[in-house]
Amino acid sequence: MPSQPAWLTYPVMILGVLLACGGLTGMLAAHARGWSPDPRVLFAVSALFVLGFVNLTPVGSGDTASYAAYGRLAALGYDPYTTTPDDALQHTAYFSLISKSWQNTPSVYGPIATWIQEAAARIGGDRPWLTIWMVLIFNGLVFLGVGLWLLLRSGDPVRATLLWTANPLLIEVLVTGGHVDTLVAAGTIAALRLSRPGSRLPGELAAGGVLGVAVATKIDAGLVAATIAGCLLAQRRHRALTVLTGSALFTAVALYVPFGLSALAPLASVSKLVALPSVWDLPWLAGRAVFGPAATLTAIGVLWPLLMIAVIVLLFRRVVAAAEPSTAVNLTTIAWIVAAPWAMPWYCTTGWSALADQEPPTRLVPAGLWLGAVTMVLALVHSSGGHPW
Repeated sequence: MPSQPAWLTYPVMILGVLLACGGLTGMLAAHARGWSPDPRVLFAVSALFVLGFVNLTPVGSGDTASYAAYGRLAALGYDPYTTTPDDALQHTAYFSLISKSWQNTPSVYGPIATWIQEAAARIGGDRPWLTIWMVLIFNGLVFLGVGLWLLLRSGDPVRATLLWTANPLLIEVLVTGGHVDTLVAAGTIAALRLSRPGSRLPGELAAGGVLGVAVATKIDAGLVAATIAGCLLAQRRHRALTVLTGSALFTAVALYVPFGLSALAPLASVSKLVALPSVWDLPWLAGRAVFGPAATLTAIGVLWPLLMIAVIVLLFRRVVAAAEPSTAVNLTTIAWIVAAPWAMPWYCTTGWSALADQEPPTRLVPAGLWLGAVTMVLALVHSSGGHPW
């Protein structure tokens, strides 16, 4: 099927997001009133939809084209952290699929993501559609793996499945977009489970290890690691804090070593972006007119982490048992999304995974409502409508 015009695709995507939010709200409300389907059947039916979606063209985002391009660069022997698609892929089938804003940008993803992208590109070769398909399939399998973990380990498997595997909003944002944030969510869930009170030394080591892998997938996972560490400190679990922190740092550093500091360099340029919707839109417009772009971006770069901390404090004061790690990860995710100058709906993934992992399930409100609202707004604004595909 040829590419459809924007006047058609954007309204369809907006309608899809609204219907997904309505469907999720309806299912959770029904479950709260006593609806309790067999969680295994719910998971199986949802898995069929997920497996179907990974065999379709990516929807809502063009990020998979960037993933494929960075993987192709690595497969050809280039360093994707110092080489851009514009440098080496201009005359290939990959280049036209990449959003223009990323054609001159090196990879901002961690070594784990790069190796996954490279593996997909080695299978795809000079066929970007096959590389993208491999990325989608891997992402879908990780998504289902997280769902299966929740199904088997949760005290309320129906609720956990509704919030993750059967969540139409997550399927639309995360699965159809093929985002690497799914792997970060997997590390988040594993770390939360392995570091719970009563865990022993091997579990604490493993928790730190999976957090290190998550950070080496996408640097944003460092916020999850810091949140869990803060909870361990608040719980006075000093041994667990020491072991988890040491294991996470060792793993992350070991995984970044093959690429060196060049793997972190591209993050500096991306961290200076301001996107709609953001609390920094008006300050950015006013500041660049008065003080210039450079000074304004520097000021925003200093101020937004302070705003995030303030929002975290505010949320923690309003939510009971906020020091419980799953709840804390959910709240810090919301604070980060609200305060950051650049945020996308798939950045909410760690919050959803933590929400699905929370015990007992009565903690769904109000954090769940806040997370749902933030994800919906970002999904409505940032859907690509199938373009530039």
